[in-house]
Amino acid sequence: MSTRHPSALLLTLLLLASLAHAAAPSPPSTATAVTSASTANGPEVVPVVVIDKHVAEQRQQLEQLRLALVSFDIAHGSRHDLGSWRKQLGQMRSLAQKEVGEQEIRLSDQRKRLEQLGSPSEQDEPEVLTARQSLSQAIRDMEKRLAAWKSLTIGVDETVELLSTTENEVVRVRLFGRGDNVLEVVNANLVGYQEWWPVTVRLVRTSSGLDILGEADFISLVVASLFGLGLGWLVRRRLLAGYRPPGATDLTLALLRTIPACGARFAPLLGANLAAFAFLALSLPLTPLPLVTQAVIALGLYLLLTLGINVVLEPCPPAQHYLPLEEGMSRTLARRLKALMFLFVVGYLLFASPFGNELPQMQQLLVRAVYFGFVVVNLIWAIWLLGEVNAVGRTFRLRGLLSLLFVVALVGELLGYRNLSLYLLGGLLGSIAGITITLFLARLLGDMFDGLDSGRLAWEQRLRSALHLGAHDPFPGLIWLRLVTSVSLWGALGYWLLKLWGLSDRGVTLLRSLFTDGFDVGTFHIVPMQWIGGILVFALMVSLAGWMRGQVVPTWLSRTRLDRGVRDSMATMSGYIFVLLAAVLGLATAGLDFSNLALIAGALSVGIGFGLQNVVNNFVSGIILLFERPIRVGDWIVVGSTEGYVRRISIRSTLIQTFDRADVIVPNSELISGQVTNWMLRDPWGRVIVPIGVAYGSDPEQVRDILLRVAKAHPECLADGSLVAAPRVVFQGFGDNSLNFELRLFIRNVDAKVTVRSDLNYAIEKELRAAEIGIPFPQRDVHLNLMTGDGKSISLEELRALLRPEAGSGGVQPPTDTGAPRTGDPTQG
Repeated sequence: MSTRHPSALLLTLLLLASLAHAAAPSPPSTATAVTSASTANGPEVVPVVVIDKHVAEQRQQLEQLRLALVSFDIAHGSRHDLGSWRKQLGQMRSLAQKEVGEQEIRLSDQRKRLEQLGSPSEQDEPEVLTARQSLSQAIRDMEKRLAAWKSLTIGVDETVELLSTTENEVVRVRLFGRGDNVLEVVNANLVGYQEWWPVTVRLVRTSSGLDILGEADFISLVVASLFGLGLGWLVRRRLLAGYRPPGATDLTLALLRTIPACGARFAPLLGANLAAFAFLALSLPLTPLPLVTQAVIALGLYLLLTLGINVVLEPCPPAQHYLPLEEGMSRTLARRLKALMFLFVVGYLLFASPFGNELPQMQQLLVRAVYFGFVVVNLIWAIWLLGEVNAVGRTFRLRGLLSLLFVVALVGELLGYRNLSLYLLGGLLGSIAGITITLFLARLLGDMFDGLDSGRLAWEQRLRSALHLGAHDPFPGLIWLRLVTSVSLWGALGYWLLKLWGLSDRGVTLLRSLFTDGFDVGTFHIVPMQWIGGILVFALMVSLAGWMRGQVVPTWLSRTRLDRGVRDSMATMSGYIFVLLAAVLGLATAGLDFSNLALIAGALSVGIGFGLQNVVNNFVSGIILLFERPIRVGDWIVVGSTEGYVRRISIRSTLIQTFDRADVIVPNSELISGQVTNWMLRDPWGRVIVPIGVAYGSDPEQVRDILLRVAKAHPECLADGSLVAAPRVVFQGFGDNSLNFELRLFIRNVDAKVTVRSDLNYAIEKELRAAEIGIPFPQRDVHLNLMTGDGKSISLEELRALLRPEAGSGGVQPPTDTGAPRTGDPTQG
């Protein structure tokens, strides 16, 4: 009884094959067929063997391949042979093309040497004549050798065309080949129904492996299964003890939290299944695999598939439903998918096990027809069940087309077109599975990238902390990660669909050649793999540049003694240098010939001459700003009508944030050519002027002392007079209502100018009020000239007497309404 795994034998064979290949003599190099000999008085002469043994061997192999293709059995021949022959022809063609290229180079070199000897004449020296004859003979030999390799290339191309025709014929014959229909199959089984029982008993006895197991083995199998069940219960308790329900509606987080809950539910069954498989693998042979072992594998596969369905559609308690789908609908769809998974596992036992392969043909065809019927019915059921989902409900035509194709596959199976039926069913199922998995992975990766941007999970927070990212800082290079993963996912799906629907080896070779060898667009040669590599290198370098510019370089510069402006300029320039380096490395990886940069520079010069003057002007001005540093990040500047803080200086423009927190983008050329006021260029100091007026009669000297005392008491005031002028009070003059003073002082940080002025006003008002010094306000004398209707003057006292109610009939009475219509009344007429 052998228990050796077949993979060990496979690895052994691969190792022996590699050793044999390493020990085998390599084919003769073309360089060995050419020997050079130089003469002392003439050019180098290269004798060439016209047709060596290597060319003859290649021709012989090509002829053998052609004969094998001509005699290939299209109906029963192996398609694996066609694939190996195509690979062999590809290697032969590559070798021939390489030899043709080398021979053309050598032939060109020999012709140039012959031209250097000049035209033949009677005055030529004997050595020159000999050299000319040797070169001419070498050229003729090389031309013959070149013609031989070109002829081999043409023969290989013709053989490839014959191989492609054979492959197409094989696909056509086998895909549309017809066997017995279902009526003939049923009739044959009804006639020979008595064969079912003895065939089944014989196969169970010979293929199940139960005849090898004794009574003690069965008891050991039960004990091993119970042991695995117990371990599974321990794992279940461990998973449920540390389970935490998801605290967010994030799809990825909910999925990750649902996996332990469903894993705990299936842990006992999976443990028992794994223990049973381990016991059977040790007790029964692995080649061929007994039916009982395959049944255990199929059961484990079904458990894993059911676990995956539960995780997505029917979360196990204490996990909760998280999909944007009605919970009842989700359960119904989960049950239908589990039924399909059960049918697939049964199909594995029926058609991939010795039991199914050793059934008589008619019995096997009947089982296959019944199985196909169950699978197609359940698939159509699941497709129309999806119609109740909101996102899928509008795909009526698509679901109808899929159902029709499944019906066509079933009809083809019943009519005897079994290869076509299997091709159609497998292609549809594989396409649906591939698209579903791709969409699901795209959604999961999208949620993961969103989590990296916001830091929802603990590991995401640790990663952001390791990169020194703040709460609102974007994750570096995330856009490139999204692009690469999207291209990779959908590219893999496209390749999967092409292979699934029968992409031939020729198509695979053509795609590989397009991606690796490239293609020509006009005069440009494009190699997609190199361009993809260049984009990846550029993306990684740009992401690394952003991280270094934002985190590493400022941290390193903060430890130096450079001032803030120099640090900001170096950080900005380092970012542009990193991006330039990334562009150079990306273009080099993409295979760009840098000798063409002269053409690009010429095109740029033309563009600059026609319409890019402003762009170049701003670019040069940005470089001047970064090196000369008349303004720096954080400075308070005034440019025209814009006043605010400098937030960012880039190559093209400068960002200024006003005091209203409005962002103003100013072209760098305006900062260089226009007038700019920088309050903080050389130092952060600034002057504050506080005007104050006191009432007439106040003591000016007392006012002066109060203002100076208030100024010197403020912590921002530069009062010692060593760096700038000390605070002083200026008596401005005599106003209409007040004695006017100005308090002038310098403060440490001009950025706090408004705050300091406010603090000084509060303190001055308090001190003046304590000293009983008044702060006047404007006063005016108003003179009234009152006159009656007849033009006589009347005093204010007489007017008051007339308006008093006790003035009697002589007083002014209010008008009374007599009811007569008034002229111009809008209510009349």
